[in-house]
Amino acid sequence: MLARQGELSEVLNNYIADHEGRQTIDSFIEVADVGEKSVDDFLKDLDIAVITQEVKELRAINAALRRMSEGEYGACIDCGNEIAAARLDVNPAAERCIDCQTRFEKEHATKDFNPSL
Repeated sequence: MLARQGELSEVLNNYIADHEGRQTIDSFIEVADVGEKSVDDFLKDLDIAVITQEVKELRAINAALRRMSEGEYGACIDCGNEIAAARLDVNPAAERCIDCQTRFEKEHATKDFNPSL
């Protein structure tokens, strides 16, 4: 988990460094045609989606590490029951047991919601 935390932090820091001032530059550059503008918009949206997922994963890892330091790692945050070891092997940052996660996803379902493992 610590290795993944480091990877995500590096990716996000590199993204920020690479894109500092880009919005200002982009506002002065005219796109040649509608098709090119569409591709440009798509790539920007894709960047945002990827970064959003990486930030979400980094927050989950940080929360799991905090639960470890507090001696609460492996306990479901909703019901308090133990999270199955197999689930933690697949998703070390899991904060809910499978039953509570399933319920949570049903209660908070939206068309853009991506289920966890």
